[in-house]
Amino acid sequence: SAEARTVELPVRGVTRPNRLVNVRAEVQGRIERLPGEKGRRVKAGEELCVLAVDSRRADLIQSQALFNKAFLEYKGVLDLSREQLQSEINIAQAKAELETARANVKRAELALAKTHILAPFDGIIDTQPVEVGDVLSPGAVCVSLMETNPILITGQIAEKNISAVTLGDSVRAKLVHGQLVTGTISY
Repeated sequence: SAEARTVELPVRGVTRPNRLVNVRAEVQGRIERLPGEKGRRVKAGEELCVLAVDSRRADLIQSQALFNKAFLEYKGVLDLSREQLQSEINIAQAKAELETARANVKRAELALAKTHILAPFDGIIDTQPVEVGDVLSPGAVCVSLMETNPILITGQIAEKNISAVTLGDSVRAKLVHGQLVTGTISY
């Protein structure tokens, strides 16, 4: 019968975050607030950068008004079609205008929502290359965010010892400040 055994294999390693992500703007805008400061722990969904709303709120109000107008016109066309006073072309055109207006409302809502750049996961803000007043274009980095739970510890194992470890094995590590942690070999 196979017997579980423990192997002591001293390895030097380094710690690193599980993920390091550059959180980027999806819309252009001037930075109004930077609630996410370098070194701060944040939860998923917390604001990292807040961009100026500018005309986005007005665009949303306008698109909602145009949607309401298109809805009423479509409803009117349907009412008239029941009395055979509208052609199929007029009905199709009114429906297309309604759907276009609905899509424009969604686009305006999305543009407004994207002025709030949020943390995609719990982590620590590693770098913040921007300041209040800077203008971000789509794709510009607001912050870089480190995921530190779990944290990765990487080390080099001598070739002669490779057969002593397998994926999924439990491991213990002693960090620089003396704390002992446990984990699993993942690659």
